[in-house]
Amino acid sequence: MIALKKTIETEPAAMCHDFLAFASDQQTADTITRGAESEGIVDDCVIRASFDEALESLAGMPTPSILVVDLGASSDIMADVSRLAEVCDAGARVILLGCVNDLRIYRDVIAAGVADYLIKPFDLEELEARIAALIRRDKRAVSLGSIELDGVKVDADTRRVTRDGHEIMLTPIGLKILQLLMRASPRVVSRSEVEREIWGDLPPDSDALRSHMYTLRKAVDKPFAATLIHTVHGAGFRFGHEQ
Repeated sequence: MIALKKTIETEPAAMCHDFLAFASDQQTADTITRGAESEGIVDDCVIRASFDEALESLAGMPTPSILVVDLGASSDIMADVSRLAEVCDAGARVILLGCVNDLRIYRDVIAAGVADYLIKPFDLEELEARIAALIRRDKRAVSLGSIELDGVKVDADTRRVTRDGHEIMLTPIGLKILQLLMRASPRVVSRSEVEREIWGDLPPDSDALRSHMYTLRKAVDKPFAATLIHTVHGAGFRFGHEQ
């Protein structure tokens, strides 16, 4: 989610689930519950709440690794994405549910770091597929410790990124792309490999990755003299100083 800003200063009364959903109406809540149960999530993890109530709850707890948030009848999706970013922890994978059917909004939401945006009403099978894809990626996620290369350091535990000692704010997807490129360096990583790492078997349209790469380059390269993230035309992307 954008550059997620929440920090938790006190220990919450209880830890949240690895999966949590907020639904603004009963029909949506029932659909999410069925979708979660189909993936083996049987805890009481679907909460009937307005978007504002969801924000209030999230501000007081660690963010679950997979979060579904219903925006209700909101017409200003990007403003709500910004509000949500304020109360979510870095690394959370968020599926947003909304009523605005607009390709431009979808692209902006994905570029902001949201894992997926589904338009209500949606099919149960569609939601199940999205949840299943996120669960698979979570099961694959393993902390491989810190990575340091060409002045860039990524701490896998704190998710803090620095270049030459200067902190860099990244979206969760931007962080994942950077880690992939750094671990593969000097190898070129294909576009399809990046998409598979980020979205699994359900990649969005081609503009989504382009937007994420633009945002990542702006954060990692633009403030510095040397370019580290390179596009190898017809092959993919590579991290490191020019060879």
